[in-house]
Amino acid sequence: MTDNQKQPQLIKQLAECWLSIKAIKQGTFTLASGKTSRLYFDLRTCFGNPTCFELSISAFDQLIETNIGWDDINGIAGIPTAGLPFAATLAYIRKKPLFYPRKPKSYGLQKTVEGGDVKDKHLILIDDLISTGYSKLPAVKTLQNQGAQVKHICVLLDRELGGKEVLEKNGLQLHAACTFSQLKKWFNLPDP
Repeated sequence: MTDNQKQPQLIKQLAECWLSIKAIKQGTFTLASGKTSRLYFDLRTCFGNPTCFELSISAFDQLIETNIGWDDINGIAGIPTAGLPFAATLAYIRKKPLFYPRKPKSYGLQKTVEGGDVKDKHLILIDDLISTGYSKLPAVKTLQNQGAQVKHICVLLDRELGGKEVLEKNGLQLHAACTFSQLKKWFNLPDP
């Protein structure tokens, strides 16, 4: 079985794991964008389930290998907090440096990027999911302000709420292992 044949099977298995650990919740929720949704995807729940976490890492790894390639990637950046455990594990497995953007503190070294110097490094940015995309832009800007080249953002789930288009308008490419349309088809989920 080729990698292209394995990917859909892996993603469906990951999505089934999300259901089994109750990472997909129905109700009324306010998203980071301020929008209201009938669905909430708590993919941080994967951290507490080794099987789901391993499937997540495999999905990220195959997504990056297939759509970007690892050879020209000089490091991995994770968006705190949801993206950081995924990014750290990928960095360890792929033997790539790990970085993360942060808000500077008024004490200590007052750094905006942890992990070392990112100047002239080609980084991929990792997060759990994307909705409108606006919450990703400050992390990208922080890394770019320190000299990093960031063109690719990788997520497990694209909620398909306009995030891909927002990133494209800002010169970024979104790579998502799974889309809401796939989940809706597989599990008969309601519209958000």
